Amino acid sequence: MKRKALLPLLLVLLALSSCGDRAAGGSPVDDGSFKWLQSEINILFSADKDTYVADDELMTFTLQNYTGHTTYYNDEHYYVQRVEDNQWTTVPVLPEMQERHRSPPDKACLLFEGESASIHLLATRMYGKFPPGRYRYILEANGRIDVNHNEFRAVEGYVAAEFTVK
Repeated sequence: MKRKALLPLLLVLLALSSCGDRAAGGSPVDDGSFKWLQSEINILFSADKDTYVADDELMTFTLQNYTGHTTYYNDEHYYVQRVEDNQWTTVPVLPEMQERHRSPPDKACLLFEGESASIHLLATRMYGKFPPGRYRYILEANGRIDVNHNEFRAVEGYVAAEFTVK
């Protein structure tokens, strides 16, 4: 009898624990429950420079769509990660920027087949000065894939662009 009463409580606690707070460092990227879109659809996300300087205010990235279809992305839903002890860890935003980063507006930016978009990261404003190291900028995106001669399946996931800070 007591076990049945505990089950709903455990399910609620489990659900709450899986709702990561991006500003505090929790994200689907951290726990591995994300899907890389680059491996499923033909989309390219890259840094405009391989190496940035630690106090660069603006970092620019390019998202290129070679999927054969319109792709959607949201440049307000993103994560920055850094390699620490041979593992990717999410870089926390500055305390004064946490509320903005926690509740970004929902918006969808269209990226038509064959087009590209420049996406800017206001690095020092959101994160402060990056220590030297290897980083990646992870962006939420979605698209569709042709599964059987014009039958399409929607896919959602992440694209990542790696870069170095010196």
